[in-house]
Amino acid sequence: MSNKRLTEENRCPRCRLNTLWCYCDLLSNIAVSNKISAVVHSSELQYTSNTAHLLVSTLSTGRLYL
Repeated sequence: MSNKRLTEENRCPRCRLNTLWCYCDLLSNIAVSNKISAVVHSSELQYTSNTAHLLVSTLSTGRLYL
């Protein structure tokens, strides 16, 4: 296995995963009446393991704060 990181051109802009493993087509928007927020450190935004971006992608009232 190579230690070389994938370039941005091989990543999905929405989920930030390699386009081979992109799951964006499986996500659907969920309408909820409550406001749901996540607080994320700015350094976490670069990681593909950061699942807080799923909150914004799937929940109609989801908000992300740095």
